[in-house]
Amino acid sequence: MIPIELKPPRFDPAPYLARIARGEAACGDLALRIDRDGRWHYQGSPIGRLAMVKLFASVLHRLPDGSYWLVTPG
Repeated sequence: MIPIELKPPRFDPAPYLARIARGEAACGDLALRIDRDGRWHYQGSPIGRLAMVKLFASVLHRLPDGSYWLVTPG
């Protein structure tokens, strides 16, 4: 497993996360999954491109209810 270095986001995701928590904004389920070994999967298939995994990891956020969301600017 290759460790992923996470950098702080360049934008403040808090307003977006607040809207998601209130049920005002969401694009839907992307069928993404992270397995126990940290491998990312899309629609059941592993994501082999490390650059894509890093991109998804950089925008992954967790709400207080335990749900995870990919939050991107704009």
